This record gives sequence, C-alpha cells and structure tokens, in this order.
Amino acid sequence: MHARIGRPAWVVSRQHRSYPPARYIVGVGEGISLEAAEKEARADLSTVLDQKYDAALSQAKKGKHNGPAWFEVGTDPVQSLDSRVAVRWSSSDKSRNAVLVSVDRKQISEKLSGEIDKGEDSCSDLAGQASSALSETRDPSAALLDYLRALEARSSAEGTRILLRSVASDAPLPPRGPKASELLDSIGKLLGSIELVAISGDGQRANAQGSLALPLVVGAYLVSGRERFPITNLPLLFLPPGKKDALGAVTSDVGTCSANFQNLPVKKRTDSFISVVIDTDEILSQAGIDKAEKHYRAIFEHKSSAGAHLAYLSPGQTARRVMILIEESHLGRRVAHSGLGSSLGRKLAERGLLLIDPRVATDDLAQTETLAEAPEATKNHADVLVYGSVTSEISRVVSVSFVFCKATGKIKVVELATGKNLKTFEKIITAAGQDKKSACQRALEKLARKAVPALLAPALSSPEEKQP
Repeated sequence: MHARIGRPAWVVSRQHRSYPPARYIVGVGEGISLEAAEKEARADLSTVLDQKYDAALSQAKKGKHNGPAWFEVGTDPVQSLDSRVAVRWSSSDKSRNAVLVSVDRKQISEKLSGEIDKGEDSCSDLAGQASSALSETRDPSAALLDYLRALEARSSAEGTRILLRSVASDAPLPPRGPKASELLDSIGKLLGSIELVAISGDGQRANAQGSLALPLVVGAYLVSGRERFPITNLPLLFLPPGKKDALGAVTSDVGTCSANFQNLPVKKRTDSFISVVIDTDEILSQAGIDKAEKHYRAIFEHKSSAGAHLAYLSPGQTARRVMILIEESHLGRRVAHSGLGSSLGRKLAERGLLLIDPRVATDDLAQTETLAEAPEATKNHADVLVYGSVTSEISRVVSVSFVFCKATGKIKVVELATGKNLKTFEKIITAAGQDKKSACQRALEKLARKAVPALLAPALSSPEEKQP
C-alpha cells in the first residue's frame, strides 16, 4: 500500500527494473484515467522513437553508417513498431494514473530484419527480371517497370534498415543485392536508350476548329549500337501547345502508337507543335508507385532522352521544311543517330519548322558517293538542308584516369532551291575526362552547345512566306 501513496519511481525516472534500457524502449504517461495515461504514454514513446529514428536518418544521409545513396520513406516508419502496455498504476482514489508502454528491442529487431531480408530478396529478383527482359526478350517496357519496382523495394529496405539501426543495440547486417545507385544507373541508361521518332502526320494543316485530318503516328525504339528495336506496351503522352487536353497512347507490337486531335490551338505563326514523351504517371502507376513521389518523377525528367515533336500549321500558314543529315562517329565508330543533330532538330521543331526525315530521300541519297552531293539529292524533299559530320577522337592520355578528347564538327546549312550556302560551321573542341568515354562525351556536349545556336539562326531565316 505504501507504494501507492505517491507516484511510482518509474514515472519520474522513466526506467523500470523489469524493462532495462538495453532491452526495451519505454514511454511514460499520466492521466485522470488509465485510458488517458495510456494515450499519453504511447505519445511519449512515439516521440522517443521519432527522435531516435531522426538521428539515425541524419547519420545515414551524412554517410556515417555507409547509408544508401538514394532512398525515401513515404510513411511514418515508427507506426509499424509494436508496443504494449507493460506497467499500470492508479492511486487509491483512482484520480491519478500512470502507464508505461514498451517496445522490445530484440523482438522488433527480428521483425525488421525479416522485412529487410524480404525487401532485399524482392529487389534482387526484380532487378534480375529486368535484366532478362532486356537481354533475352528485348522488352524495355517490362524492364523499366521491374527496375522501378526493384528501386522501390530497395528504398523500403533501406528505410527499414535505418529504423532498425535506431532501435537495435547491434548494427544491422550489410545490404545485399543491387544498390540504389546501381538501379538508378540502370534506369538512366535504359531511359537514355529509348528513342521516340515522328513517323507520320507531321506538318499537317489544321482546320478552323483545330482538327487534323490524319492521326499523328510516333514510334518508340530501343537503340543499341547501330541497331534499333521496336518497344511494345510503352505508355506515351501527346502534349499539344499549353499541355492541356493531352492524349495518352500505348505502343503496339511494332512499336508505334497514334493520336487524333480535334481541338488544337490555332495560331497565326509557325510555332505550333505537339510533343510526345514517355507517360511518367502511367508507368509509375503500373509499377505500383505513387505518381506524386517527386523523387521518382525526377528520374524521368533527368534521364529520359528527348521526346518527338510534330509540327502542325494553322489555316493560311506555310512552314519551312528542314532536313538534318549529320554523320556522327565516336572514337572511330559510326553511331546511328547524331546527338548534335537531335538537339538541333528539337530546337527547330519548337520554332515550328517542319523536320523532314532523311529516310524519305533514301533512293536519291543512295545514288550519291559523298556527303557533298547531298544537297542535289535532297532538293526535291526539303527547303533547307543541314548536313556535315561530327567526330570524336582521343587527343592525349595523361594517365589512366585523365584523358583528353577532341570533337570536330564540320556542318553546312544550304538553301536547296537556290543552292545558297547560309552557314558553314567548323570547330574543334577539346575536353578532359576520367576515361575515354567521359572525355568524348564532354567534348561532344561542348561542341553541341556551340554548334546548335550557330546553326539555328540560318536554318530559321527564310524569304517572306506567301499565303496560299
């Protein structure tokens, strides 16, 4: 009875001999009833656990525990911990009450370790499926979903690992399976290898209501060296000017999809175009990831290659037709698509010029022996030709981790109707990197930054357009 005269010692000290700190984390609460005291005790325990978790999270982000390079915890992880009422006390008149709730470090460690193992196994399995989808079945859409699910599993496992570190007395085992940084790299490479190409419907004239007579058709391809493979089941988004009333579509067995527009904005200038991009929201939804997760959306924004652009004309307008024919080789190896040409093409399309695919002139170009004959071979297919070559080669090797690369660009802009040379761009750019690939990539990027603005203006310039 004497122990009930005043508050128990454990209420003040926050320690109970039956629940030593080495084994238990406790919360203490007081109230006018046992129910109120228990509510306060659980709130106190939650505060203690939050503080421990925040400290462990801060240390992980600073790398003090070799924490993950990338992770997010979408919900409060402390909510997942099981706590129980360990001790109750009431005064003789029941007006004063106290409750101690506890979390068993050992039991929680076992539970969280099991969740981590499950998450890491799932991460490894999904990453393996993604790799097989690319190498065996050539299914980039399935690979992308599996890589994202693997990253989500890794993210969850790393969040749980931090929670385990905050409550366990012993350090958790090292991570197993692919790291977040490795998965991000795989996703980035895959997104960067996806090419969206306008196939047909480009350059149509809209009627007064903004309708196009023909559908806009776009193809999605996985670029691997000199080869291109059609991508099936890839969700794409057709974005009209202003990005309102966007239309979604999924690529077919041959890698194409289409959209029909009925109410496009009709303007009196030639800068109306429809952009086609990967439908990030739909892919995240298919992967079971909340599309509001900004860190996942950022992956697509930073890693995806540029989308396709299809220009359309308003009633009474004309547009200049431009063909880009740039041969590009990296370290002596010809690449299928010129990065500089793609950058220039996007800029021209954004300004309403009609880009003509060089493949329409395949038969005429087959008759030429040198690139210098391209203007004559393409004069019936476009108004302006941008043609030339871009090459990269190693210029100096200082050490195994310090290499210089030289990028050379020789490009001309020609008005095909008159044969007039509108611009000649010749430049050599040198850049350094930690290896041959990075050095050449930097040199080519620097060359593109110089070349695109220089070539853009002459390609845009044209005689006064005549109304039809």
